[in-house]
Amino acid sequence: MRARFSPSRLTGAVIVPPSKSMAHRALLCAALADGISTIGGIADSDDVIATLGAVRAFGAKVSQDGAALRIEGTRGFDGPIVVDCAESGSTLRFCIPIAAALTDGECTFRGRGRLGSRPLGEYERIWRERGLVWRNMSRGGALDLTIGGRLRGGAFALRGDVSSQFFSGILFALPLCGGVLTATGEIASRAYIDMSIAAMRDFGVTVTEQGAEFRAEGGYSAADFTVEGDWSQAAFFAVADALGSDVEIEGLRADSLQGDRAIAPMLEALKGNGELVFDGEQCPDIMPVFALACALRADRTTRLVGLSRLKLKECDRLAAIYEMLTALGADVTRDGDDLIIKGRDKLDGGEVSSHGDHRMAMTAAIAALGCRGDVVCDDVSCMSKSYPDFLQQYTRLGGRVQ
Repeated sequence: MRARFSPSRLTGAVIVPPSKSMAHRALLCAALADGISTIGGIADSDDVIATLGAVRAFGAKVSQDGAALRIEGTRGFDGPIVVDCAESGSTLRFCIPIAAALTDGECTFRGRGRLGSRPLGEYERIWRERGLVWRNMSRGGALDLTIGGRLRGGAFALRGDVSSQFFSGILFALPLCGGVLTATGEIASRAYIDMSIAAMRDFGVTVTEQGAEFRAEGGYSAADFTVEGDWSQAAFFAVADALGSDVEIEGLRADSLQGDRAIAPMLEALKGNGELVFDGEQCPDIMPVFALACALRADRTTRLVGLSRLKLKECDRLAAIYEMLTALGADVTRDGDDLIIKGRDKLDGGEVSSHGDHRMAMTAAIAALGCRGDVVCDDVSCMSKSYPDFLQQYTRLGGRVQ
């Protein structure tokens, strides 16, 4: 769906959707728990729907309980089963170890978009070392992966610089299969692992960390859990406010473990003097819209570093950010995996591509607030991946879109 965003100013209060990252974690912990859990604050984004499908495929029973979900934990499954991950990297990487820890049978993971080309090498190495079934028939972006054989305990080692989703996936499986997980080197995106550990503890698992070693012991037990607001989605409206709109953001926890909570101090620091440097290593999801904020901070030069992980998202976000800002008339230079941005009062506007990436599409909408002319985006339907009612909220606050 093509959209034209016209210059405007947003005014009013917005309640951001529940955290997609925490929703994945709560649903999977509830599915593995002994008993019946109630999960509140679940929004029907495409990614969360994919994880709900996985939960059902694993044998958990899901029903609606008012505004919450009632989940009766699985007793395992025999297989073979198929899990449709849609375009959700979290669903895929979390569920591969869980499925293998639940059954000896085969589980096939399917998906679309760019999911089939996103890295899975760390899991493949572990599976082949243990003599388990690993058949990856993916072609291009279409995912077609079958695993088989039960994942047993022992020593699991992961490089610290791989996606935190691999760490979370193994951690979720440890109470089922036993063993110890060791990180080699500094861990990237550590906040996401802390979120997984917090969810597991809320569902009764004892997680301990000693040096580079992680252990997760005891079984999952049912719990009542409410998903907190999503800082990564709040970032779009926080940037809008920083660009001159008047938006009050509700539903967030100031003490959240979400790494994207960094958007608040980053926007505050952006007011500083001289050349500023920001590291996106620990908060890659907010970098598209934060780069936009940098492009609209007049008389300020900003260098964004630690962006290599952006190349492995729903699209190559590093290339997409550079392309979008350039198309809008920003003064941006790419230096390897860094972006150097010289801020301006206003951008020109123009035609941009979301590359089918929800965060790039929402960044295009916020960009119009700081442009002289319209911003035309080739596809905004991808917003449903994480924030299905973003355009509704945007227009309610005064945003102009056709």
